[in-house]
Amino acid sequence: MSKAFTKDEGDASSSAQPIEALPPGPRLITADGLARFRSEYEQLLAQRPACVAARLAGEGDVESEHRLQTLDRRIGWLARRLPLWTEGPRASARDRVAFGVRVTALDDDGTETTWRLVGPDEVDLEPGNISVSSPVAAALIGKRIGDEVTLRRPKGDLALTVVRIDV
Repeated sequence: MSKAFTKDEGDASSSAQPIEALPPGPRLITADGLARFRSEYEQLLAQRPACVAARLAGEGDVESEHRLQTLDRRIGWLARRLPLWTEGPRASARDRVAFGVRVTALDDDGTETTWRLVGPDEVDLEPGNISVSSPVAAALIGKRIGDEVTLRRPKGDLALTVVRIDV
């Protein structure tokens, strides 16, 4: 078999992850999200020396190597985004759905759902966060309490009525 199709056990790049391409320009984020990510970044940088020492002491220990790679991957993810994040506009009123607010909507079946409209990088920080660029958020932005929107979905349209807006 050709050497081109075999894995060299000593190849350190085999565990390297490709760096994702980020769209150009600023990326919106809430003040809360930015503070959480900055704090996480500082904590990870503080943990790194101990993680490197553990890896060196382990002399090839797979667990400490994996821990360091995971830590470095997260530090890199944060380091690439920190300069791009721009704090989105703070909603000051509860009269319209906007970036950073929590909005509760009632669907056709009488089910209430609450979402917080956040930047694309912070959707996983808390349950209920949705990206401001998602179809649901796009349909709700600018709406007032009592306004109805219709979401077009493959399984059928969904009517939502805005029932609450929290800043």
